[in-house]
Amino acid sequence: GGVTRTEHPLRPACGVLKGNPNFRKRTAASRIMRIAVLGGNGELGSYLCPLLVEEGHEVTSVTDDNLEPYMPENPAWKKVKRVVMDRTSLESEAFGLYGKRVADLKPEVVVDAGCYTMEHCKGLVSALRGTGVQHTVHVGSTHLYSPSQPRPWVEDAPRAAPCGQFALEQQNMESYLIAEHKESKYPVTIMLLSNLVGKGWVPLSPQGTYDPVVFEAIKSGGKIMLPKVPCCVQLLHAGDAAQAVAKCIALRTNTTGEVYNFAGVPLSLVAYVQAVGQHVYKQAAVPCMERDMLQFMDALETTDKAEKLEGGVVVGEWQKAVSLEAADELLRNPAALWIKAEKALGVQPRAPVLAVADALEWMDEHPGEAARPRAPAPYAFTGGREPFIQAEGGFTGSKAGYYFRQGKDGLGYYLDHGVYVNWQLLAWRQLQKQYEDDALLGEQGEKTIRALKYFIPGSLIFWAIFLTWLFVTGETMQGLLVYMAWVPGLTGIGALPPFTPKPFTSAVRVKSTARVELGVWHTALPARGYNATYTKEERSAAAERCRAVLYLHGNAETRSKQGWKLGWYHTHAKADVVTMDYRGFGDSTCSTEAFRACLTERGLYEDAYSVFEWMTNSTKDGGLGIPHGCIVLHGHSLGAAVATRVAGVLSSQGKAPAGVILESGFTSMLEVMRVAWMSPLAYLPDGFGDFFVSVMDKPARLQHTFMHSTFIKKVSSPVLLLHGEKDVTVPAEMSSELFKARVAVSDGEAVCEDGDGKGAPCTDLLSLPEADHSDVMTQYDSQNKVLEFT
Repeated sequence: GGVTRTEHPLRPACGVLKGNPNFRKRTAASRIMRIAVLGGNGELGSYLCPLLVEEGHEVTSVTDDNLEPYMPENPAWKKVKRVVMDRTSLESEAFGLYGKRVADLKPEVVVDAGCYTMEHCKGLVSALRGTGVQHTVHVGSTHLYSPSQPRPWVEDAPRAAPCGQFALEQQNMESYLIAEHKESKYPVTIMLLSNLVGKGWVPLSPQGTYDPVVFEAIKSGGKIMLPKVPCCVQLLHAGDAAQAVAKCIALRTNTTGEVYNFAGVPLSLVAYVQAVGQHVYKQAAVPCMERDMLQFMDALETTDKAEKLEGGVVVGEWQKAVSLEAADELLRNPAALWIKAEKALGVQPRAPVLAVADALEWMDEHPGEAARPRAPAPYAFTGGREPFIQAEGGFTGSKAGYYFRQGKDGLGYYLDHGVYVNWQLLAWRQLQKQYEDDALLGEQGEKTIRALKYFIPGSLIFWAIFLTWLFVTGETMQGLLVYMAWVPGLTGIGALPPFTPKPFTSAVRVKSTARVELGVWHTALPARGYNATYTKEERSAAAERCRAVLYLHGNAETRSKQGWKLGWYHTHAKADVVTMDYRGFGDSTCSTEAFRACLTERGLYEDAYSVFEWMTNSTKDGGLGIPHGCIVLHGHSLGAAVATRVAGVLSSQGKAPAGVILESGFTSMLEVMRVAWMSPLAYLPDGFGDFFVSVMDKPARLQHTFMHSTFIKKVSSPVLLLHGEKDVTVPAEMSSELFKARVAVSDGEAVCEDGDGKGAPCTDLLSLPEADHSDVMTQYDSQNKVLEFT
């Protein structure tokens, strides 16, 4: 706040990289042209039309209504020709009629910034094909990426199934336009933009809404309620987006047929609040209240403006729809990457606080004038509608808030519930209301609560005694509870798929000790798709690449559970990735020797060691022949202990791996059992928990110790520790203890030498404030750290 675009030391004034060879470079493609901007009075068009006029082009703004652009005071608007054509009405009158009217304007370039359905997109393309239009820029949204899409979101990655009708339409339009370019050379470039902010409309708030009262509350220093889930927003200044589109037009000979993300830097909700409070409104730290998602959504629905809640202001004059829209906006947790646009177009978004400051300063100067953006919301509230509308005659046109598909009720229109707002959630609320209406929280509820006060502690004590007996009885029973290899088969969560999924293209069987066969997946670069067959020469090429990762998973899962993470290694680190299942997990077998338990601590070490040997040995079972100094071990949770032990053994043999990454590691199994949320011991009074520990902390009592804090002292490779501070399974303090144990044994030495005599950090620890046990690698900081480390 208070920093103008030209004064900011890290960004050039116009959002264009001055060091880029394409910066303001005049080419034959950048001559004066006739350009039609569809949706010229919208968020993007209000900045784009004046910019194109300033560059000397003849600009026509085509709009659905007579509304003024957001900044009509710009003198460049006097040179913009304005045409009003209602797209929806014309397309309903005749397919392609709107496109024909656009073609009648004789444009050489068309920027379509107002297309939200597949029907409208096809109508425009059919009308413009074969005319004098030399280039079309289709402006889409990063909402086409699904929340389940591996992060970060990149243009060339396969698209995950869309979440919501808006995203479905965006994906369909993208696929259609790319196909048209390939098949008929239709000249189109697709720009995917994140949430636009600028002068004239309310930016997306930290609560996922477009209510200006949120920013008024931040300005006054009131408490702001936020959901207690990892969420971020990507705010892109419309002026920067306009610069990107203008560069796309100027460089159209190179950009045609391409898809470009252009998005703001991801900003967590807490950081968003603090940035606005401190840098825009010059406040001290703004207090925030975190609530779980259901409480947050309920509060948005029911809270009146400036109502007090626990001493803090919960802002907003909310309608029934607001909380659902907020959930859809925030839980998408966008992660669009714009490196491709930066390299090709020479553009870069300004810092998020500078982008939103421009909008908020305008709101302060024009009180009461700002409204929500004119672009349609990605998710519209669908309460009170029929969940299914049958369509026996087939598709009859798009219906707002509905999918058209073949589903469990037949062919027809299914209600669109958004990203995370589904019938289970609505049913949960109905059940909660029913409980309240039936007075179950009255007299009968009080009796139930009193009974639970005695039942719950008694149950915990019973389970503690029972588990103690189980652990004392022997290795096999302990293994069932420690490794939980039966969970994927019982629940289906993380179970092995019937085929080898991407990015893995080779399924291998590797022999371990005690006649055990292990299921192993390997990415043989370059990937060719599902179940590809590779020659011996291609598989052995991994040794020449000298860039490999061996991933070791945790308990209660198989090697497919973290497939997205390994796909990320494959894509961003350009590494060969090998992952495996320990004996008894997935399709790996148990020992066939008599009187030998299947799951043992020693067995897991032997399995991981055997796979490492297979990777380094070119003669054993078709090994890969990768030098040991080219392999990084990455272990998660239980896998971190296995990786540490194997790395220690390899170090003693002079075969130390290139590095070891320990994600959500623990100090010892006994300490985890004492504090983990899923262990009944964590809820017992200290006396009972201490008694259990004293019983188990004896020789031959606990058969699966995993003394991680001891193993880590014997590793000579560089070690990177990653841990989420919100981890309730393995507390983050345990990685701190491992770090201390590692540093202590090296007498404080911070540098190891690699094979070339170059220094590398021996031990590094990264704590992530917003991460929990299983999403450490979804964070930008951890991904950047891992890439730097590898």
